[in-house]
Amino acid sequence: MPSIKGVSGGGDVPLVTGGPIIIGREINSSVGITSVSVAIVCAAGFLCYLFVSGEMCWTLAVTTVIGSIIAAPFAAITVRKVNTQKLGVTIGLVANYSWHLYYS
Repeated sequence: MPSIKGVSGGGDVPLVTGGPIIIGREINSSVGITSVSVAIVCAAGFLCYLFVSGEMCWTLAVTTVIGSIIAAPFAAITVRKVNTQKLGVTIGLVANYSWHLYYS
């Protein structure tokens, strides 16, 4: 299962998004904070991997970046248009499901 989690990203973003919500941040703000922090962590991981390994499948890297750039506006539109109550429930359900997948 670790190899699948490495390819798919692990599914921990809903768990991380729940943290700011629990301490009282607005749901939309929590999603934004999580998105920015995950992007920073991914960039740091990429640079560390490139520095240590020296090899990179640039085709995969470029297509992943293009996919992320295309997906980002849709995430922003979704967060803006979806009812915050429904968004909170969805984040909770996905976090619960992710936790069960990870620990089972």
